[in-house]
Amino acid sequence: GQQRQRAQEALLANEQRFRALVANASDVIAILDADMANPPFLYVSPAAEAMWGETPERLTGTCFLDLVHASDVPRAHTLFYEACADLSENVMCELRLRHGDGQWRSCEVIARDRRNEPGVQGIVITCHDVSERKMYEEQITHQAFHDSLTGLPNRMLFKDKLSAAIVRGRRQNTAVGVLFVDMDNFKGINDSLGHEAGDLFLKIVAERLQIASRNGDTIARLGGDEFTLLMEDLQAAEDAVPVATRILEQLSLSIPLLGHEVSGSASIGIAVSTDGSEEPESLMRDADTAMYQAKTNGKAGYCLFHPTMNDKAETRLELRTSRPDPTFLQQITN
Repeated sequence: GQQRQRAQEALLANEQRFRALVANASDVIAILDADMANPPFLYVSPAAEAMWGETPERLTGTCFLDLVHASDVPRAHTLFYEACADLSENVMCELRLRHGDGQWRSCEVIARDRRNEPGVQGIVITCHDVSERKMYEEQITHQAFHDSLTGLPNRMLFKDKLSAAIVRGRRQNTAVGVLFVDMDNFKGINDSLGHEAGDLFLKIVAERLQIASRNGDTIARLGGDEFTLLMEDLQAAEDAVPVATRILEQLSLSIPLLGHEVSGSASIGIAVSTDGSEEPESLMRDADTAMYQAKTNGKAGYCLFHPTMNDKAETRLELRTSRPDPTFLQQITN
């Protein structure tokens, strides 16, 4: 008799420990009735109040799927189906579950079929809130692909979008254009008015580029005072010209900078892929080459890329490498 009493006491102690663990766990532990189409809660742990803003008493008897985002309901059904198909395994998926305040929380939900266990007789689910982790991951991803000053896509994201656009253009038989925008007077503004004014100037330039572009165009900041614009669905290279003209107009309007009024002038190079054969890098390089030509032509203008410009670019490079810089000669002879 004594042995049986000890066994019962041990069982009771175990049960109390288990109840304490469930009651104090930050994850929600719940038992659902095995009615797959509409599984009501048979039991909900106290953590539901913190995670979903609902008391266990309020939730008991209501359907779990009422908490699930409409787009995620099929995934929840799959989760239950898989749990019941494989009795020995924990099955997991991510679901958006509604909080009492109307916001959606991303949760990892683990399900296990315990219908055959006398004390349970249902599907046990554990819900772990991953909203903050997801938010942090999205933040990190955003930072990796966007410029911190203007919030625009950076070089990496622009190249990515350009690759996809070239493939789309090839499929739809349309041209893809890249505009390379380089500010003519940024260094002067930075040197005379300081970095704070320089940063503000770049932010305003980014806004003006958005005003001048078409809906659906992608604007990126490559770094410094260099911006690029991706244009899709063009029929010919000339289709990019109206946008280049609008950019020049927008930038010529006065820009208020910490008590000063300045105007932004830019040189724009345009390169267009008409047959989708170009690599993103070469299209960007062509637009860059055309931008240098626009600067040579007298700044504050645009220039369409032409293959003969590559010869000039190579000549320019040769001249630069074969002739020493005269100021450098003066420095070393003085």
